[in-house]
Amino acid sequence: MGTSTKLLLKLSARPANDQFIDIKNDYSEYLIICEGEDCDAQSVTDSVRIRPKDDPPQKIVAVKAIKANKKELEITFTMRGATGLASSRSILIRPEGV
Repeated sequence: MGTSTKLLLKLSARPANDQFIDIKNDYSEYLIICEGEDCDAQSVTDSVRIRPKDDPPQKIVAVKAIKANKKELEITFTMRGATGLASSRSILIRPEGV
């Protein structure tokens, strides 16, 4: 497992080798794969890795909302740090050039 936090989701109708950029928060890794165009909370699968840069990493404890369309994706989730305090965060992802 290691120390990295992984959030596993099915998110975007793009091949895995496409370039994606994080434009909202400090997240450095994600792999996004989706089959078809309907990518929402009902179609969550193990297709995305998001690794926080926090040191030590916080643990993602719940995904609260997923909003997606053809141009961007927003995920809202709850994280819990080493102190036990929970916080809510959002990340917005869109393909480069959009």
